[in-house]
Amino acid sequence: MECQNPNAEPTRKQTWAVFCMTKTDIRDAGLTRGQVSTMIDELKSKGSTVVPIGGETIAMKGQKAKAKSKPAGSTSPSRWALNLFHQALAAGNAAMEELIASKTVAPMVVEQHTNVLDDDSPVEQQWVVAGGPCGFAWVNVKCKDAASRKFINQLKKAGKAGDSPGCDWTKDSYAGGYTWYCHEGGQSMAYKVAYAGAVSKVLGDAGVSAWAQSRMD
Repeated sequence: MECQNPNAEPTRKQTWAVFCMTKTDIRDAGLTRGQVSTMIDELKSKGSTVVPIGGETIAMKGQKAKAKSKPAGSTSPSRWALNLFHQALAAGNAAMEELIASKTVAPMVVEQHTNVLDDDSPVEQQWVVAGGPCGFAWVNVKCKDAASRKFINQLKKAGKAGDSPGCDWTKDSYAGGYTWYCHEGGQSMAYKVAYAGAVSKVLGDAGVSAWAQSRMD
């Protein structure tokens, strides 16, 4: 049968069929629907036990296959999410530093009155907070498309996403997906918003469904 939409992503049935025959997960291998269709035909054909995927090979269940060495300088596909996350963090830090240097954030003035219940009473002490009001900012990624699922799955494999306290991205039971919280910028909501916004943009430009949110403390 002729493969429909050969340049599209592999279907779940295709990736599951390959997994059942080879015990290899090819969902993040970057293959097209047509390539996987050809692979399945070769796996099903009599005497075909090894099928190449990029720089390595996979074998039918119960068979052994030798992995071919990857070309020098090639980047492991599992590094894509980590590299993208590091790029996003660098962009976030640059955006925050640029905002701080611009000195355009309206400072917050905190006053302590002699009578804390009367704002018209004399000011006893005053503090100026250069970063403006305190608050929080974060980035949420919904795993509703291939790029977003690939991003989170690779971060999980690297120990950067999950339910453990040390993970950068944690499962969001309220909003869904996974959330990264900005810990830079001190208590300034403006600085954190600039940082998170830049992180969200880098991820979004790479096809990941990400958006930044914030809340005043």
